[in-house]
Amino acid sequence: MDNLTTHISAFPLIGLLLGIILIFSFLRILKITLLRIAKRAKHISQINRSYSVFELFVWILYIIWILPHFFNINTSLGIILSLVLIIAILLISWYAGKDFISGFIIKSNTGFKLNARIRTENIDGVIIEFYSRNLKLLNNDGEKLLIPYSNLIGKNILIKNNDKARTSKHITLKLRTEDNYEDLINQLRFKIMMHPKALVNITPNINIVEQKKETTVVDINISARDSKGLAEIENFLKREQKKEFN
Repeated sequence: MDNLTTHISAFPLIGLLLGIILIFSFLRILKITLLRIAKRAKHISQINRSYSVFELFVWILYIIWILPHFFNINTSLGIILSLVLIIAILLISWYAGKDFISGFIIKSNTGFKLNARIRTENIDGVIIEFYSRNLKLLNNDGEKLLIPYSNLIGKNILIKNNDKARTSKHITLKLRTEDNYEDLINQLRFKIMMHPKALVNITPNINIVEQKKETTVVDINISARDSKGLAEIENFLKREQKKEFN
């Protein structure tokens, strides 16, 4: 240890610490700036999901860049930093890779489809979207959950792909305009799926067809077991529409 510290100059270590502080500050400021620029909730969610990967990539590049300098100063220190880098890469590969592999296995199972309901001891919800490392569920409280695929491997999973007879129709509603259109759609979708006649394994398709200053017109594709169920859902939505304008 004495031999190691004898050959280490304080300046490279100070430079290393300054570099860490500068990069950390730059990454924090960049993230804050991106989040403030992003207006839509969808873009903010994408930044929050992807930014950590970008940060890891920057730190790995920084370590690779400084390694030759420390090898020139002291071989032992260069080897230590190299081992730290290799261990970090292996941990990252294991963490990310297990979800990619688990996702491939799970998505090859034909039971995992959009709008299918899955249930385990701790998870219960309808699949509304697939990603490379996780899937998104909508639970009974209207909350969206991101579930890593590795959390599903080896679990007893109940899958409900209810393909029995069903009927659907398009209806048009006029709603009060809100600042966040995504929140408007999510609230409306939640109301529909909570209706006792709605099919919980089929997410209603909602599209905005007209936007004005005070009103927004949406087209909704609702589904039910029969035409009576459709009529009940439609009447329910129209009553909700009247409440908004009264």
